[in-house]
Amino acid sequence: MGDNGNFSMGQQPQANPQAPKMMTPEEIKQMQQQMALQQQQLEQERQKQELAKTAQPELTYNPIVETTGPDGKKTIGLREELQLRSPEEFIAKEQERLGMEQAQAQDALNRQMMQQQAQSRAEAMRRGGVRGGTGAMDRYSMREALLARQGLAGQGMRQKAELASQAEQLRSEARAKQVGLLGGAIKDVEKFNLDRWMKQKEVEAAKAQAQATRDAGGSGGK
Repeated sequence: MGDNGNFSMGQQPQANPQAPKMMTPEEIKQMQQQMALQQQQLEQERQKQELAKTAQPELTYNPIVETTGPDGKKTIGLREELQLRSPEEFIAKEQERLGMEQAQAQDALNRQMMQQQAQSRAEAMRRGGVRGGTGAMDRYSMREALLARQGLAGQGMRQKAELASQAEQLRSEARAKQVGLLGGAIKDVEKFNLDRWMKQKEVEAAKAQAQATRDAGGSGGK
């Protein structure tokens, strides 16, 4: 070649600075490891997001409360706002009502007996009096009053006995309903805890499976 800038047969071509640089085997290996690490991180983030979708539910309100007695013994029961109203208030009001009725009936009986006695005396005096005085009439009136009071007292005792029987029935029904409500609450809480435990096991199994998959992929790439 001449001096026109062309190469002669004996000259070597110069390297192009813009040509891609050939990577060494070590650099290729490092790049592969970096890509594998990035893929692993992406997979972990994906699994993290999937597990977040299946997060365990939380019990926001527990209807059962545990109390400790003076002897240190622990018992469980429904929260106060969930407990049934005690029948004792109703029973006390019924007892008060019966007592007032009994007192009113006694007062009415006393007034009636006094009125009858006064009428009998007036009738006897109108007819010219009673032989031997009014003693026999007074004794008769006292006997009537005693029988009437005994009848009134017997009625009051029967009413109190009926109320006592009804009160015990109300207490028994209230206890049964309270136990039923507590049993239902316990069943619901136990079911919630069982579902939560099963969900936790599912999450743990998913994590184990994901780890096994990563381990298998890592060992296969070696």
